[in-house]
Order: sequence, then structure tokens, then C-alpha cells
Amino acid sequence: MNRTSILALALLVPVACQTDDGDPSDIELRGADLEEGADDDLDAEIGPAVPTSTYYIVTAIDTRKCMFPICGGVFVQEVNNKETRCADGTYAESCHVAVTDYAAVGLPANVEQKVDAAWVSEQALLRGTLFQAGSVYDPFRVDTLAASEAWVGVTGNAPDGTFERLDDSGIVCVTFPCESFIERILNSTVARYIAEVDLAASGATQEQIDAGYAELFESGILAAGEATVVYGPAGVAPGFAASEFYQRVSAEVGEPCGPAVCGAGLECCNASCGVCTGPDEECLDVVCPPLE
Repeated sequence: MNRTSILALALLVPVACQTDDGDPSDIELRGADLEEGADDDLDAEIGPAVPTSTYYIVTAIDTRKCMFPICGGVFVQEVNNKETRCADGTYAESCHVAVTDYAAVGLPANVEQKVDAAWVSEQALLRGTLFQAGSVYDPFRVDTLAASEAWVGVTGNAPDGTFERLDDSGIVCVTFPCESFIERILNSTVARYIAEVDLAASGATQEQIDAGYAELFESGILAAGEATVVYGPAGVAPGFAASEFYQRVSAEVGEPCGPAVCGAGLECCNASCGVCTGPDEECLDVVCPPLE
């Protein structure tokens, strides 16, 4: 039996849905193929390896009244995990970070400032390493997050559900549901094919949605959301509805611009509306209300 036939048969099998609360402990309810270690060849079957580990989100700003670097900065947690390994090697629900180091991301200073503003506002995800660095504050060591990737939320909505990486599977079908996407749960080895990614569920504008799908098919995106079920002539397959999605910011991509990210050769001219313009283009001189 060829691969196409196998996929068609797989689509006829009902798939369990994630619970509404998005608790990572309930991920196993999303299908037997999501169980870690259930198939040693799973990663080989669903495409090239991509990073899915050590992704963090800010949970609170550190407002404690004590000297730096013991206090100050933010508290973070690994997305989808109930406990995070902190800079000192202990585990906690959230961990202190006094300094966030963006050097490895390679952003211009003005872009780095905007990414950091989104980060401390809980509107960005960073992939990186937590450790304690030596400093001039000896004997105190500095809780540091050295970022290697920066992803900024598109809509500014508070993320709800499970955090995932979404990629194009390269599968093309003549019917639906079709396993056109790869879903990988961040900070885990859990992965599977899914038939639908609904970015409109986040409340993003059509322009943001189009840009999100373009990046998904080109290099992949991160998103938070819930599992859905897709029905069609080929049977039943899992899907995904985003509450928020994230676009990667790098030196090649450009700077965050309100709810958007400006591409190469563009600059942010109106952050309230997420308007990016070229060197000779006029800017939209209005103030847009924030998305609710």
C-alpha cells in the first residue's frame, strides 16, 4: 500500500480532541499518535527536525524591593510546562530573569528595544538558555536568559491554550481533510499531522492572517490555541484554531510595528495600525484602536 493510501485510511479514524483548558498534562487526549515514545520513527516520518525546546514566556515583572541583581527583571516559565528549570538549576513554577541577552539573535538596537518591550508585556516568546552569569555584583550572580530566537505576537491578545510550532507538511491531496500541516508541541517531543490551521480565530486582520500563512508555508510559525476536528469526504482529522500566533523577528525580517512585523526594506510608520512603508511611501496618519 502506498503512502497516499495509508494517509487516506488514517483520515477515516476519529481523533480525540484536546480539553478546553489547554492543560499540557492533557496533551495525550489529542490522539494516540501524540504519545511520546509511541513510535521511534515518528520524527523521521513527519519531516526534518526543527527546534521545539526551551521556549519561554514572561509571567510577571519582578517588583520586589531589593537590590539588583537579586531583584528586578521578570519571571518566566517554559510554555506548556508546569515547572521550569531555573538559572540556579532548581525547578519552580516560574523563574527569575534579571537580564535578557539578545546578542545571539542579532537584532539592530531599535528592533531589540521593541522586541524587549513586547517580551516584558507578555506578548512575545523567546527561545534560549537560562543560566547564572558572573558580574561586577560579585558575589551575586545574575539570572540570565540568553535568547537565540525572538517571536512577537501578531494581535497582542493574551495567548490561550497549548503553544505549538506549525509547519507546512508538503502533502497535497485531491480531497479533504488533508494532512497539510505539521503540529509540534513546544517544549516536548510530541508531533503529528493536522488538516487545518485557523489563524482567523485569533481575531487578526486579513493582512495579518495572510502574512501569517505566508510565513507558515515558508519557514513555520509559533501559535497558541486549541485542537479542533475537521470533517470532510475523506473522513475526520485534527485541526488547530489559534488564539494568538507569533512571527519570528530577526535581522533579516525587520522590526515589530504594533500588531505587525515589518519586512525587509520596510520601516514602521504607524505602530497603532501596524503600517509598514517603503522609503518613498506615505504613512497612514490615523490612530487605530487596540484589538480587543
